[in-house]
Amino acid sequence: MNDFLSDFYYGMVTNNDDPDNQGRVKVKIEVLNDIYETDWIPVLSFLSGDNYGAFFIPDINDQVIVGFMDSSFEEAFVLGGIWGDKQKPPETCLDKNKNNLKYIKSKSGNMIVFDDSDGDEKIKILSGDNTKLEIIKKDNLLNIETDNDIIIEAKNNLKVQALEIEIISEKDFDIGSESINIDANRGDINIASNNIKINAENIKLN
Repeated sequence: MNDFLSDFYYGMVTNNDDPDNQGRVKVKIEVLNDIYETDWIPVLSFLSGDNYGAFFIPDINDQVIVGFMDSSFEEAFVLGGIWGDKQKPPETCLDKNKNNLKYIKSKSGNMIVFDDSDGDEKIKILSGDNTKLEIIKKDNLLNIETDNDIIIEAKNNLKVQALEIEIISEKDFDIGSESINIDANRGDINIASNNIKINAENIKLN
């Protein structure tokens, strides 16, 4: 099997559980009407270093292109995945031929989208459950939307600083703390409510 028709072949990933944790895969290819499975071969990456880089390993049954660096099957590598009749790109890539969307989409539906639509440029991070984070260029806006909870945790300090802060709650608004300090020495404190209840051992009003 040393007579190659070309140096590159279509292949199908058969195994991606590299026993040496080097990000390698095994690929089934057809050469001269023979079906051949490679040994563990590396996957080309646009960034790879010692314990850092871009880690995108194809799944089993994904179609890939395999290249060879010599006249044997010992020096092979995966150039990348390829779409075709049996493996089509996601429908969301269809952009009326304007090619304004560049994105990464996982098999569970998680996406990172770079939208270059004229006048509506944005970066979006989307999860499969419709939770999204958007950086919108025209409004200089960071927008977070979800139907679920948002939890922010910090082991030390959490600081929020802005020109104005507005918090709106349709139901309860609870604050729990060992102590609460409100400093409005440069302005007024306005409280509007139907009922105000204060429970304390001591109340000091100055």
